[in-house]
Amino acid sequence: MRILKNILSLAVIVLCAGGSYYFLTKGPCDSPVAYSVGSIDERFGINQEKLVAAAKAAEDAWEKAAGKDLFAYSPKGKLPINLVYDERQATSERNRGLVTQVGAEKQTADSVKADLEALKSRYENLSKEYEALVSSFRTRQEEYNASVAYWNERGGAPQSEFSKLSSEKKQLQALASELEPKRLEVNRLASEVNEKVRSFNGLVRTINSTVEVINKSADKEFEQGEFIQEGRRKEIDIYEFKDVGELERVIAHEMGHALGVDHNENPESIMYYLNSGANLALSREDIESLKAACKFKE
Repeated sequence: MRILKNILSLAVIVLCAGGSYYFLTKGPCDSPVAYSVGSIDERFGINQEKLVAAAKAAEDAWEKAAGKDLFAYSPKGKLPINLVYDERQATSERNRGLVTQVGAEKQTADSVKADLEALKSRYENLSKEYEALVSSFRTRQEEYNASVAYWNERGGAPQSEFSKLSSEKKQLQALASELEPKRLEVNRLASEVNEKVRSFNGLVRTINSTVEVINKSADKEFEQGEFIQEGRRKEIDIYEFKDVGELERVIAHEMGHALGVDHNENPESIMYYLNSGANLALSREDIESLKAACKFKE
Protein backbone atom coordinates (compact mmCIF):
# COMPACT_ATOMS: atom_id res chain seq x y z
CA MET A 1 0.00 0.00 0.00
CA ARG A 2 2.83 2.35 0.90
CA ILE A 3 4.60 1.46 -2.36
CA LEU A 4 1.44 2.26 -4.37
CA LYS A 5 1.07 5.61 -2.61
CA ASN A 6 4.67 6.48 -3.37
CA ILE A 7 4.19 5.55 -7.01
CA LEU A 8 1.10 7.71 -7.28
CA SER A 9 2.65 10.65 -5.47
CA LEU A 10 5.66 10.61 -7.74
CA ALA A 11 3.40 10.58 -10.84
CA VAL A 12 5.16 7.64 -12.48
CA ILE A 13 3.75 4.99 -14.81
CA VAL A 14 0.46 3.20 -14.08
CA LEU A 15 -0.18 -0.05 -15.95
CA CYS A 16 -3.77 -0.41 -17.22
CA ALA A 17 -5.71 -3.55 -18.09
CA GLY A 18 -5.16 -3.31 -21.84
CA GLY A 19 -1.41 -3.19 -21.41
CA SER A 20 -1.23 0.54 -22.28
CA TYR A 21 0.77 2.96 -20.20
CA TYR A 22 -0.56 6.34 -18.96
CA PHE A 23 1.48 9.07 -17.36
CA LEU A 24 -0.09 10.90 -14.41
CA THR A 25 1.38 14.25 -15.29
CA LYS A 26 1.00 17.31 -13.07
CA GLY A 27 -1.02 20.14 -14.62
CA PRO A 28 0.41 23.69 -14.79
CA CYS A 29 -2.16 25.02 -12.29
CA ASP A 30 -2.48 22.00 -10.00
CA SER A 31 -0.64 23.65 -7.12
CA PRO A 32 -0.40 27.35 -6.20
CA VAL A 33 2.58 29.35 -7.42
CA ALA A 34 4.39 30.64 -4.34
CA TYR A 35 5.41 34.26 -4.74
CA SER A 36 7.38 36.52 -2.46
CA VAL A 37 8.53 40.12 -2.17
CA GLY A 38 11.89 40.70 -3.80
CA SER A 39 13.62 44.08 -4.01
CA ILE A 40 11.67 47.33 -3.61
CA ASP A 41 13.15 50.61 -4.80
CA GLU A 42 12.18 53.17 -2.16
CA ARG A 43 11.49 55.80 -4.85
CA PHE A 44 8.15 54.09 -5.52
CA GLY A 45 6.99 54.97 -2.01
CA ILE A 46 5.59 51.44 -1.53
CA ASN A 47 6.51 49.21 1.41
CA GLN A 48 6.42 45.42 1.60
CA GLU A 49 3.01 45.32 3.26
CA LYS A 50 1.39 47.38 0.50
CA LEU A 51 3.09 45.35 -2.22
CA VAL A 52 1.82 42.08 -0.71
CA ALA A 53 -1.70 43.55 -0.46
CA ALA A 54 -1.56 44.58 -4.13
CA ALA A 55 -0.29 41.14 -5.13
CA LYS A 56 -3.09 39.44 -3.20
CA ALA A 57 -5.67 41.62 -4.97
CA ALA A 58 -4.11 40.61 -8.31
CA GLU A 59 -4.06 36.98 -7.21
CA ASP A 60 -7.77 37.10 -6.32
CA ALA A 61 -8.66 38.22 -9.84
CA TRP A 62 -7.33 35.00 -11.32
CA GLU A 63 -8.49 32.73 -8.50
CA LYS A 64 -12.10 33.95 -8.65
CA ALA A 65 -12.19 33.02 -12.33
CA ALA A 66 -10.46 29.68 -11.75
CA GLY A 67 -12.39 28.73 -8.62
CA LYS A 68 -9.19 27.51 -7.00
CA ASP A 69 -5.92 28.73 -5.51
CA LEU A 70 -3.41 29.60 -8.23
CA PHE A 71 -0.98 31.69 -6.18
CA ALA A 72 0.09 31.89 -2.56
CA TYR A 73 2.24 34.44 -0.79
CA SER A 74 5.26 33.05 1.04
CA PRO A 75 8.29 34.97 2.34
CA LYS A 76 10.42 32.31 0.63
CA GLY A 77 8.29 31.96 -2.51
CA LYS A 78 10.19 31.10 -5.67
CA LEU A 79 8.51 33.86 -7.70
CA PRO A 80 9.79 37.17 -6.27
CA ILE A 81 8.00 40.40 -7.21
CA ASN A 82 10.42 43.29 -7.59
CA LEU A 83 9.79 47.02 -7.93
CA VAL A 84 12.48 48.24 -10.32
CA TYR A 85 12.73 52.01 -10.72
CA ASP A 86 13.95 53.16 -14.13
CA GLU A 87 13.17 55.72 -16.83
CA ARG A 88 9.65 54.34 -17.25
CA GLN A 89 8.56 55.30 -13.75
CA ALA A 90 10.52 58.55 -13.95
CA THR A 91 8.68 59.36 -17.19
CA SER A 92 5.34 58.39 -15.65
CA GLU A 93 5.96 60.69 -12.67
CA ARG A 94 7.08 63.49 -14.96
CA ASN A 95 3.96 63.02 -17.09
CA ARG A 96 1.71 63.16 -14.04
CA GLY A 97 3.33 66.48 -13.21
CA LEU A 98 2.74 67.61 -16.79
CA VAL A 99 -0.91 66.55 -16.60
CA THR A 100 -1.30 68.70 -13.49
CA GLN A 101 0.47 71.52 -15.30
CA VAL A 102 -1.85 71.16 -18.30
CA GLY A 103 -4.84 71.31 -15.97
CA ALA A 104 -3.60 74.56 -14.44
CA GLU A 105 -2.75 76.01 -17.86
CA LYS A 106 -6.17 75.05 -19.19
CA GLN A 107 -7.84 76.82 -16.28
CA THR A 108 -5.78 79.92 -17.06
CA ALA A 109 -6.62 79.61 -20.76
CA ASP A 110 -10.33 79.25 -19.96
CA SER A 111 -10.16 82.37 -17.78
CA VAL A 112 -8.34 84.32 -20.50
CA LYS A 113 -10.87 83.07 -23.06
CA ALA A 114 -13.78 84.26 -20.88
CA ASP A 115 -12.10 87.68 -20.50
CA LEU A 116 -11.48 87.75 -24.23
CA GLU A 117 -15.12 86.99 -25.05
CA ALA A 118 -16.31 89.74 -22.68
CA LEU A 119 -13.77 92.16 -24.12
CA LYS A 120 -14.75 91.31 -27.70
CA SER A 121 -18.39 91.91 -26.80
CA ARG A 122 -17.57 95.33 -25.36
CA TYR A 123 -15.45 96.17 -28.40
CA GLU A 124 -18.13 95.09 -30.85
CA ASN A 125 -20.86 97.03 -29.03
CA LEU A 126 -18.73 100.18 -28.74
CA SER A 127 -17.60 99.83 -32.35
CA LYS A 128 -21.20 99.60 -33.54
CA GLU A 129 -22.13 102.60 -31.41
CA TYR A 130 -19.17 104.57 -32.78
CA GLU A 131 -19.98 103.65 -36.39
CA ALA A 132 -23.61 104.69 -35.89
CA LEU A 133 -22.49 108.05 -34.48
CA VAL A 134 -20.02 108.55 -37.33
CA SER A 135 -22.71 107.72 -39.88
CA SER A 136 -25.14 110.15 -38.23
CA PHE A 137 -22.45 112.83 -38.04
CA ARG A 138 -21.54 112.43 -41.71
CA THR A 139 -25.17 112.56 -42.81
CA ARG A 140 -25.82 115.72 -40.81
CA GLN A 141 -22.53 117.25 -41.96
CA GLU A 142 -23.40 116.58 -45.61
CA GLU A 143 -26.82 118.14 -45.09
CA TYR A 144 -25.23 121.13 -43.36
CA ASN A 145 -22.66 121.61 -46.14
CA ALA A 146 -25.39 121.31 -48.77
CA SER A 147 -27.48 123.97 -46.98
CA VAL A 148 -24.49 126.32 -46.67
CA ALA A 149 -23.70 125.85 -50.35
CA TYR A 150 -27.32 126.42 -51.27
CA TRP A 151 -27.57 129.77 -49.44
CA ASN A 152 -24.11 130.88 -50.55
CA GLU A 153 -25.21 130.53 -54.17
CA ARG A 154 -28.10 132.82 -53.37
CA GLY A 155 -25.99 135.50 -51.74
CA GLY A 156 -26.53 134.43 -48.15
CA ALA A 157 -29.16 132.88 -45.93
CA PRO A 158 -32.00 134.73 -44.27
CA GLN A 159 -31.53 135.39 -40.56
CA SER A 160 -33.77 132.48 -39.55
CA GLU A 161 -31.86 130.02 -41.75
CA PHE A 162 -28.53 131.49 -40.70
CA SER A 163 -29.46 130.90 -37.05
CA LYS A 164 -30.41 127.28 -37.86
CA LEU A 165 -27.13 126.71 -39.68
CA SER A 166 -25.13 128.28 -36.85
CA SER A 167 -26.89 126.04 -34.31
CA GLU A 168 -26.29 122.96 -36.46
CA LYS A 169 -22.63 123.90 -36.83
CA LYS A 170 -22.19 124.05 -33.06
CA GLN A 171 -23.97 120.68 -32.62
CA LEU A 172 -21.74 119.12 -35.27
CA GLN A 173 -18.65 120.49 -33.54
CA ALA A 174 -19.89 119.08 -30.22
CA LEU A 175 -20.64 115.72 -31.85
CA ALA A 176 -17.17 115.68 -33.45
CA SER A 177 -15.59 116.30 -30.05
CA GLU A 178 -17.59 113.32 -28.65
CA LEU A 179 -16.53 111.07 -31.50
CA GLU A 180 -12.80 111.42 -30.92
CA PRO A 181 -12.66 109.87 -27.41
CA LYS A 182 -14.97 107.10 -28.60
CA ARG A 183 -12.64 106.47 -31.53
CA LEU A 184 -9.69 106.29 -29.14
CA GLU A 185 -11.61 103.91 -26.84
CA VAL A 186 -12.54 101.67 -29.76
CA ASN A 187 -8.88 101.53 -30.84
CA ARG A 188 -7.77 100.84 -27.27
CA LEU A 189 -10.23 97.97 -26.95
CA ALA A 190 -9.13 96.61 -30.33
CA SER A 191 -5.52 96.56 -29.10
CA GLU A 192 -6.58 94.90 -25.84
CA VAL A 193 -8.56 92.25 -27.75
CA ASN A 194 -5.54 91.54 -29.96
CA GLU A 195 -3.30 91.23 -26.90
CA LYS A 196 -5.75 88.81 -25.27
CA VAL A 197 -5.90 86.79 -28.47
CA ARG A 198 -2.09 86.55 -28.51
CA SER A 199 -2.08 85.55 -24.84
CA PHE A 200 -4.76 82.91 -25.38
CA ASN A 201 -3.05 81.49 -28.48
CA GLY A 202 0.24 81.35 -26.58
CA LEU A 203 -1.40 79.36 -23.78
CA VAL A 204 -3.00 77.00 -26.30
CA ARG A 205 0.38 76.41 -27.97
CA THR A 206 1.95 75.69 -24.58
CA ILE A 207 -0.84 73.27 -23.65
CA ASN A 208 -0.62 71.48 -27.01
CA SER A 209 3.14 71.21 -26.68
CA THR A 210 2.84 69.71 -23.20
CA VAL A 211 0.13 67.30 -24.32
CA GLU A 212 2.35 66.22 -27.21
CA VAL A 213 5.12 65.35 -24.75
CA ILE A 214 2.66 63.27 -22.72
CA ASN A 215 1.24 61.54 -25.79
CA LYS A 216 4.68 60.49 -27.02
CA SER A 217 4.95 58.07 -24.11
CA ALA A 218 1.30 56.97 -24.21
CA ASP A 219 -0.20 53.93 -25.93
CA LYS A 220 3.03 51.98 -25.92
CA GLU A 221 3.10 48.21 -25.65
CA PHE A 222 2.76 46.87 -22.12
CA GLU A 223 6.11 47.71 -20.54
CA GLN A 224 5.02 48.49 -17.00
CA GLY A 225 6.05 45.04 -15.87
CA GLU A 226 7.71 41.86 -17.04
CA PHE A 227 7.54 38.18 -16.21
CA ILE A 228 11.05 36.78 -16.52
CA GLN A 229 11.86 33.10 -16.82
CA GLU A 230 15.43 31.95 -17.28
CA GLY A 231 15.84 28.27 -16.62
CA ARG A 232 14.47 27.63 -13.16
CA ARG A 233 14.65 31.28 -12.20
CA LYS A 234 11.36 33.11 -12.37
CA GLU A 235 10.51 36.61 -11.24
CA ILE A 236 8.16 39.50 -11.84
CA ASP A 237 9.68 42.95 -12.30
CA ILE A 238 7.37 45.96 -12.01
CA TYR A 239 8.68 49.14 -13.62
CA GLU A 240 5.83 51.63 -13.69
CA PHE A 241 2.49 52.45 -12.04
CA LYS A 242 0.73 55.63 -10.98
CA ASP A 243 -1.29 54.31 -8.05
CA VAL A 244 -2.14 51.14 -6.14
CA GLY A 245 -4.99 50.27 -8.51
CA GLU A 246 -2.67 50.33 -11.50
CA LEU A 247 -0.03 48.38 -9.55
CA GLU A 248 -2.61 45.64 -8.95
CA ARG A 249 -3.40 45.45 -12.66
CA VAL A 250 0.28 45.31 -13.64
CA ILE A 251 0.94 42.49 -11.15
CA ALA A 252 -2.21 40.68 -12.35
CA HIS A 253 -1.00 40.97 -15.94
CA GLU A 254 2.39 39.48 -15.11
CA MET A 255 0.81 36.78 -12.94
CA GLY A 256 -1.17 35.86 -16.05
CA HIS A 257 2.08 35.39 -17.94
CA ALA A 258 3.41 33.32 -15.03
CA LEU A 259 0.44 30.99 -15.57
CA GLY A 260 1.22 30.79 -19.28
CA VAL A 261 -1.53 33.17 -20.42
CA ASP A 262 -0.69 35.30 -23.47
CA HIS A 263 -1.99 38.70 -24.61
CA ASN A 264 -5.42 39.05 -26.18
CA GLU A 265 -7.13 41.73 -28.27
CA ASN A 266 -9.78 42.99 -25.84
CA PRO A 267 -8.76 46.46 -24.51
CA GLU A 268 -10.65 45.72 -21.26
CA SER A 269 -8.72 42.52 -20.62
CA ILE A 270 -6.10 42.11 -17.93
CA MET A 271 -4.01 40.49 -20.67
CA TYR A 272 -4.46 43.20 -23.31
CA TYR A 273 -1.08 44.36 -24.59
CA LEU A 274 -1.70 47.84 -23.19
CA ASN A 275 -2.71 48.53 -19.60
CA SER A 276 -5.85 50.37 -20.70
CA GLY A 277 -8.51 48.92 -18.41
CA ALA A 278 -9.69 50.32 -15.11
CA ASN A 279 -10.51 47.27 -12.95
CA LEU A 280 -9.34 43.80 -11.99
CA ALA A 281 -12.23 41.87 -13.49
CA LEU A 282 -11.08 39.26 -15.98
CA SER A 283 -12.64 39.50 -19.43
CA ARG A 284 -14.15 36.55 -21.28
CA GLU A 285 -10.93 36.35 -23.32
CA ASP A 286 -8.82 36.29 -20.14
CA ILE A 287 -10.90 33.45 -18.72
CA GLU A 288 -10.78 31.41 -21.93
CA SER A 289 -7.00 31.82 -22.11
CA LEU A 290 -6.69 30.82 -18.46
CA LYS A 291 -8.70 27.65 -19.08
CA ALA A 292 -6.49 26.78 -22.03
CA ALA A 293 -3.24 27.49 -20.19
CA CYS A 294 -4.27 25.51 -17.10
CA LYS A 295 -5.97 22.79 -19.16
CA PHE A 296 -9.19 23.23 -17.21
CA LYS A 297 -12.10 21.16 -18.48
CA GLU A 298 -15.75 22.28 -18.48
